[in-house]
Amino acid sequence: YHEEDLIDFTPELRKEAIAIANQYVRGPMYTATTRVIEGGTKGTWVNPGYGGGSNWNGAAFDPVTGMMFVPTKNQPMIASLTPANSKLTNYDYVRATTVTVQGPRGLPVVKPPWSKITATDMNKGEHRWSKAIGPAPESVRNHPDLKGLGLDFSTMGYTSIRPSPLVTKSLLFMGESGSLSGDPGGEMFRAYDKASGKVVAEIALPAKSTGAPMTYMHKGKQYIVIAVSTRQHAAELVALALPQKGKARKPTSTVTASPAPVAAVNTAVSSGDVNNGRRVFASSCALCHGQRGEGIESAGPPLTNLTDMEKVLRIVTKGGVNMPPMQTMLTGEQIQDVSAFVIERLHQK
Repeated sequence: YHEEDLIDFTPELRKEAIAIANQYVRGPMYTATTRVIEGGTKGTWVNPGYGGGSNWNGAAFDPVTGMMFVPTKNQPMIASLTPANSKLTNYDYVRATTVTVQGPRGLPVVKPPWSKITATDMNKGEHRWSKAIGPAPESVRNHPDLKGLGLDFSTMGYTSIRPSPLVTKSLLFMGESGSLSGDPGGEMFRAYDKASGKVVAEIALPAKSTGAPMTYMHKGKQYIVIAVSTRQHAAELVALALPQKGKARKPTSTVTASPAPVAAVNTAVSSGDVNNGRRVFASSCALCHGQRGEGIESAGPPLTNLTDMEKVLRIVTKGGVNMPPMQTMLTGEQIQDVSAFVIERLHQK
């Protein structure tokens, strides 16, 4: 933790960011996880958080130059402990629900860039350059407290994105959105000069990228292909190539399918006590997924499209991407009840 990392767009926002940080135990790297204390601290500040700096979206390595290109995101989270349920474990404490630190007035709590890609010379152990990945998100660009300040939003980087890079003989390629459908970010695909980080080309994709780009040759022509999808855009592959002389550049999609129809709700498993599930959801799930299951950017995905009770039970019990296994915190009855609430009350029919 370094206090100089907190946002300082205005003195008021800076003061509020410091007040938020003061709720947690802060210290140097490897500061231990701490208990949530009623009326006291709420756990240990972890920066850049469980989901970053780098994550399993990976990196790109150039064996010719020995350069490694690593996308990272900067998003503090809280590591905390809570008293264990003696019926579930003989531990005194278990990991509490992961909390992403929310900054003042809906802004990130730390300074930009909130995402960047860094080139590192692996032969010398030196960083060569860093570049923000995209602009600030729309919620920041249009924030009323930032209007008229003359800020350069183009160099701030999207929040909570996990893109994957591809390096070739001369260029570095990367999107500006997540490695999972539903992650934040934008639809731009960029080519960078791998020696300097300068953006040499930008191409708007039909939807946000959801995978790593790859390259191949066909009949003497090189193509770059990348997967895209959102909840409103069917998953597809988009192939890019340099245009033939005299022809306009245009992304080529592999499919033209419309979004799949919403599946019928599967309530074959016992529905459980929905009212109790509502209470469990409010105390254990809403912080990351929203009070109505609408999802919270950079914290948890929306839950309004879930239809399969067995799948929900499995995810709640065993956990998932950036989600702890709730079987360490909830009883079997509570898991059944909250799963029933998600299916029967949050599903948008």
